[in-house]
Amino acid sequence: MPTVPINGIELYYETLGEGPPLLLVAGLASDSQSWATVTADLAKGRRAILVDNRGVGRTRPWGAEVSIPVMAEDCAPTWVASLPRPWSWSGART
Repeated sequence: MPTVPINGIELYYETLGEGPPLLLVAGLASDSQSWATVTADLAKGRRAILVDNRGVGRTRPWGAEVSIPVMAEDCAPTWVASLPRPWSWSGART
């Protein structure tokens, strides 16, 4: 179970595919499983990186503060910024 410590949480992430990175962030109170029906297609020719947002899924602790600004801070740390370029991201609204 890969996690990265960021902003006081252990952010769960998984990767699928090879190629330029594509960061997939689900909507508020959603986890990486939100992408299950499209992940295989999105990972064709890319390395899809899926995260479980704070407070849900396999990210711990579950009781951490949850807000859109804080979730954005979770997904823009050094570990994302250090990914090879070019990279893309996508979000989903729930």
